[in-house]
Amino acid sequence: MAGAEPKQTGEESRTANENSKDDSNVDPDWDMNDPANFRPLVVACAENKFRTNDKVWLTEPGSRVMKGPFLIAAMSTPGSYTLCLEDGTSFENGKVFAEGTLSFV
Repeated sequence: MAGAEPKQTGEESRTANENSKDDSNVDPDWDMNDPANFRPLVVACAENKFRTNDKVWLTEPGSRVMKGPFLIAAMSTPGSYTLCLEDGTSFENGKVFAEGTLSFV
């Protein structure tokens, strides 16, 4: 074919697309703020090591003594947990413990 551009490899194509500033292919009628054009985005989140009701030992920072066992009462944020006793009583008034201080029984 006369005038055909040479085929690019995947890496060359990706680099060309990343460096392209040409907006000539953008539909001028397309509005990204229009809900009809919205495409949902799923963001991966951190995996928690423990789940609710897992039995764990607690090791306070700077100590080698393990306390427990306790149950995971709730996960407040990724990597942060509140503990309870096996009868369901909150441990240390719902204090939040970091994942690094806990280990499976």
